[in-house]
Amino acid sequence: GIGMLLILGSAFLDQPWLLLGIAIYATILLVSFFVQRPGVRRLLGLSQAATEAEKERWRERARRQRYISYGMAAAIGLIGWLMMSKPQF
Repeated sequence: GIGMLLILGSAFLDQPWLLLGIAIYATILLVSFFVQRPGVRRLLGLSQAATEAEKERWRERARRQRYISYGMAAAIGLIGWLMMSKPQF
């Protein structure tokens, strides 16, 4: 995003689809760092001797992580669509 801003200059601001794509990308990076990474770390902490309650909590966390991943994949698809169609808002 910063490289594009340097190359395109003020023309960058005339392309709202590009601004939206960069904003979605930044959001995905933030979610990856602050939500997904700690969530996966917690999932990896399950021991073999876990109780049924701990296993159920693990399943719940895994389900949540999966749904977040689906949302992130959809957002990446949206970025791809924005880059291909270049809609004018």
